[in-house]
Amino acid sequence: MLATAGASILGGLATLWIFEVAAAGTPFLYDDLTYHATSSAWWIQQATLSLPPFTYQGYYPQNAELMNLWFMLPLRGDSHANLSVLLWLALSVSSLLAIAHTFAGSRALAFFAAAGLMASPEIRFFSGSFSAGDLAATSFGLAALAFAHFEPTDDERTRFGKALLGGLAAGAAVGTKASMLAPVALLVAWWCWRALSRPGAGIVRRELVVFAVGLIVTGGYWYTRNWALAGNPLFPAEIGPFDGPFDRASQWQTSLASHMSPHWGTRRFWSSFVRPQFYWPLPLGQVAALGYGFALGAFLLWRKRVPAALRPYALLLAAVGLLAFVLFSFQPFSGTINRPVAPLNIRVRYLSFAFALGLTLYGSVGPRKPAWAALVALLPAYGIYVALRNIDGREAGLIAVGAVVTALAFAAWRRWPAAFAGRPARAAAYGALGMAVVGLALWSPARARLTEENLYSFRVGRRPRTTPAWGALEQLPAGSRVAGISFNPTSHAFYYPLFGRSFQLHVVPITFEGHRRPPLHAPAESSRGWWWEFEERRHPAPLELLANLRRAGVDYLFVSRWPRRSIYAGWPPARDVIAKSLPDRRIFGDDHSEIWDLRKPTDFGSVPEREPIAPR
Repeated sequence: MLATAGASILGGLATLWIFEVAAAGTPFLYDDLTYHATSSAWWIQQATLSLPPFTYQGYYPQNAELMNLWFMLPLRGDSHANLSVLLWLALSVSSLLAIAHTFAGSRALAFFAAAGLMASPEIRFFSGSFSAGDLAATSFGLAALAFAHFEPTDDERTRFGKALLGGLAAGAAVGTKASMLAPVALLVAWWCWRALSRPGAGIVRRELVVFAVGLIVTGGYWYTRNWALAGNPLFPAEIGPFDGPFDRASQWQTSLASHMSPHWGTRRFWSSFVRPQFYWPLPLGQVAALGYGFALGAFLLWRKRVPAALRPYALLLAAVGLLAFVLFSFQPFSGTINRPVAPLNIRVRYLSFAFALGLTLYGSVGPRKPAWAALVALLPAYGIYVALRNIDGREAGLIAVGAVVTALAFAAWRRWPAAFAGRPARAAAYGALGMAVVGLALWSPARARLTEENLYSFRVGRRPRTTPAWGALEQLPAGSRVAGISFNPTSHAFYYPLFGRSFQLHVVPITFEGHRRPPLHAPAESSRGWWWEFEERRHPAPLELLANLRRAGVDYLFVSRWPRRSIYAGWPPARDVIAKSLPDRRIFGDDHSEIWDLRKPTDFGSVPEREPIAPR
């Protein structure tokens, strides 16, 4: 009965996720418009995985954004781009359940743990994102750990398969987030230890080689590219013998530990810095913490709970998760965003891997006896309630429908297990997959419309939208070279809308003075960080600005007041220069954004004069 309840909640939440991701258009967050979606658009336009030359995040490992291409290339558009989020969720949940199955843990606790992962608002946040990089890294990390255990009955072929898949998953994790390097290093140490300690060293070492090859294939490209371009695999960070503009002092300033250190031992240390890291909400954070407690207790105290052959594996899971949790506070950008001088900002979703692994341990090594399992399941059930208590009626209805259908399917499986195995099950699965593909194809025009609405309705807080001007860009000639200037540094601009809805426009990254932005690893730039632009904003001279823009090959300039809230805040200095120098070349304008035609006068004889662009 308890397992049915857990499975029903899990099915209801899966239904909610599917409708939130698949039934709506692709959503966009702030970072999506600056670099997540921008990277995918750049690769499509360039037909190569070259460095996106826009922001410092272009040097990040970007496997999650790479997966978006699978859903963008067929239609050369972004209407299905976020479907990759469902892959990350499915891989996370299936890996969690697979690890719990390895320990022969309580099925009910495993279902409630997986449901807790899906219900957390910090995890549901990814359903509204373009690429969900943190969820992708979490899913790959869990998958790599799921393949790290060999059953005594596994034959040589199965072990080699697990080694290859485990290596591919581990590489995909570090190729998604650099913060996964330390946890994966511990996993590599596990494979090395097993190769040296197990009998049959020749076979085991070949398994290690297969694991290493898989890791390099899916995780090595981004670091190799940075090494080739900048001489530093972790550029722009300065680390070890490698130089970079993001020096050690600046890294420390952006870390949570730098904000925590003045308050060691005080009440604020716990209330302001440690406790917020458990807000998944708090009851679910406590469930994850108990998972680590169960694992360590099973290794040290309750040794009969876990078979001797599985104790090292349980210790590995706990060690990897705790390492990720402890190192988080010392990692760059764990305490601020974008730059060292930014205020404290703790993004608890950056701890998704440690949280998911704690829930995995809760569902794997928790009590097995039905009475104890029922008692222990109350905490995740309460956490799920707290996480979902503010949902609206539509969301509650979706969860209810999914829960009822799952409960009926679960009951049918227990009553007629043969019908859910073999050919009937495979036929049903293929049929459901085919129906999903057909449904997506029929829904594609609606998704394209909804995606466009999501983009053109984008706003941050109460700041005014620049989206009418984004729509006006669609009326520019295909192949035009577009640049943008706002009050934000151009290293933090919204580049993605400038590509156009079919990526038909070429985006030129420029500075405040109109120069084409050199890459961050260029000699002139590599001696300073990107954050200097927040403080140093020159007022360009008219002739200098126009000459620089034309030298950069800019055809059209997009100018915005962003992120200023008021129209009385004025325009960026570059706009005033353009308005005085080329007063008749504005082709779109509203209170917050303008588009200026900067083509040379000698071009106007061959290119017809453009009528002013109407808002879209």
